[in-house]
Amino acid sequence: NGKYPEFLAAQKTRKVASQPFSDYSDDYYRVNIVLGGQGFTVSLDTASSFLWVLDVNCYSKYCKGDPSLGNNKDTYNYSDSTTFKMGAGTFVAQFDGQPVTGYLGKETFKLTNSLSIQNQDFGSAQVVPQLYLEQPVDGVLGFGLPAMAVNGTKTPLDTLMPLLDLNLFTIWMDKITQKSKAGDAGLITYGALDSVNCDSKINYVPLNVISDTASGWIGTPPTVLSTIVKATGAKFDWNLELYTLPCSQMTTQPDLIFTINGIDYPVKSVEYILDLGLDSRQCALTFFGMSASSFGPAWVLGDTFIRSYCHVYDYGNRRIGLAKAHSSV
Repeated sequence: NGKYPEFLAAQKTRKVASQPFSDYSDDYYRVNIVLGGQGFTVSLDTASSFLWVLDVNCYSKYCKGDPSLGNNKDTYNYSDSTTFKMGAGTFVAQFDGQPVTGYLGKETFKLTNSLSIQNQDFGSAQVVPQLYLEQPVDGVLGFGLPAMAVNGTKTPLDTLMPLLDLNLFTIWMDKITQKSKAGDAGLITYGALDSVNCDSKINYVPLNVISDTASGWIGTPPTVLSTIVKATGAKFDWNLELYTLPCSQMTTQPDLIFTINGIDYPVKSVEYILDLGLDSRQCALTFFGMSASSFGPAWVLGDTFIRSYCHVYDYGNRRIGLAKAHSSV
């Protein structure tokens, strides 16, 4: 039809880009974004499909963060933006199962210097739950599938994927050194595979579990959690509401083997035992129990698993690729 030159020109404009993760205590992996010229540190969440940040006029008592935890919040102010457009009313989203509400808008959204999107749907949150106070983030960047879109909004991946060379992104999560609680550790690669930090052999699997970059831990069926607790000798701390064991055992506990699509994926104890600076040199066992429901699977593969295996989120083919991660620690 005489459109081949047009096709070639479109291919040349497709992009590959990357940006580092900001790692907080190996428990939160965050990315920096710009929305309407204003900067935010957000949780990259592959289990949701909505972008929201904290509004300057948030009236919940949990809005401003806790200075003692070092997690003061940056807020969005549409009056400081020349590109803001009002959206279609209000929204209700979820933050770890608790409601977040506010108003919808459209904004210029930038991930990297080369990846900028105009008129991205987003939410400016005015009511947030108490749990938000404890998290070192200003909001959430939902990189899930369109089926989880909020109020008919266009998801961040819907607008991002047409710009990329390949309709996928790759997640590599690393660990920070013991000397610091925060720093860059890991990389998200947009539109390409990460051949530097991940093995070239990739095993692709269907979406039979939730791979959740916003969950620091692994969610398992209760019976599996009981087996892991028994095998490791972990004890439940009723004050902290988590399982603990001596930090001295961080490298000596057995590997845990996850079998996915008939392939074994060992995870070493240095990954599933986490030093959060608890008392008496106790470390956290990074698993939590969860039950299956008609709304989702009984497993959540969080950062504990992702640190061992790079995840290729193949948006175009609705599958996830797993490749051995190269750790720098």
